[in-house]
Amino acid sequence: WELATLGAPQQDAAELLCFVLPPDVDRRTVDRWIDRAQSHLAATPAGRIDAAAWRRGVHAALAQLLVDRFAFYTLIDRVRRQTFLPRVIATCARLIELTEIP
Repeated sequence: WELATLGAPQQDAAELLCFVLPPDVDRRTVDRWIDRAQSHLAATPAGRIDAAAWRRGVHAALAQLLVDRFAFYTLIDRVRRQTFLPRVIATCARLIELTEIP
């Protein structure tokens, strides 16, 4: 998705999921993709990753995307229409709902 970023390792996966999943995505699909991203990272020298901590990180990364990146896109939308934005924001909101840990 991007070659290098600063921040939580979940950031890139969270952003990718916002752009590629539909707004009506189900919990099983979200869980599968979150687990897959975690397992791929766990296979690197970084090693084992706690599943609950990973999910909290995904949830935080999604919230950060909504506040930072997508808010910026909303400003741009006022000048030049970003046709993808309503769908991506709806998907992000759904992902936030499905990744919340009680």
